[in-house]
Amino acid sequence: MFRYPLTPSQDVIKRVVGLAGDVVEYQDKKLTVNGKPWPQQADGSYSYVEGLRFDTLERSIEQTDGNPSLAHLIAMNAQAQPVYPSNVRSFPGRENCDYNERGFKCRVPAGHYFMMGDNRDNSDDSRYWGFVPDDHLRGRAFFIWFNWDDIASFAFKRIGSAIR
Repeated sequence: MFRYPLTPSQDVIKRVVGLAGDVVEYQDKKLTVNGKPWPQQADGSYSYVEGLRFDTLERSIEQTDGNPSLAHLIAMNAQAQPVYPSNVRSFPGRENCDYNERGFKCRVPAGHYFMMGDNRDNSDDSRYWGFVPDDHLRGRAFFIWFNWDDIASFAFKRIGSAIR
């Protein structure tokens, strides 16, 4: 959890994928940090309501740094690009990044972090607005206190669950 760099009064939750000095690369929807891939294993699909739209995405289990004990779920839309370069804003340290139609590559500057959302193709994250400074970190999320999907389905199966 961190203060959003564009609106520091707003708190946001995203996954830390890069630390200071790391080279974060996301090409063809495959994440690599310092040349080491974060393996993905298909895990079915995920559906949710977005505004007036019902989306179904491919779900995968991604292993942080290739470590099975640090696995987490991600969702991706097969039709979406890995990044939309025209949506990338100007941000401090932007010169550390290269973007193309297949993805991006960024070196995280000292005193900063690179964040990505687990709903990869519907996440406004460090790809688009840059790095998070040390002093913006607030803490680590450890459980789900509210989930719109549970409300929509009346299932309430994720509320109160631990976050991996």
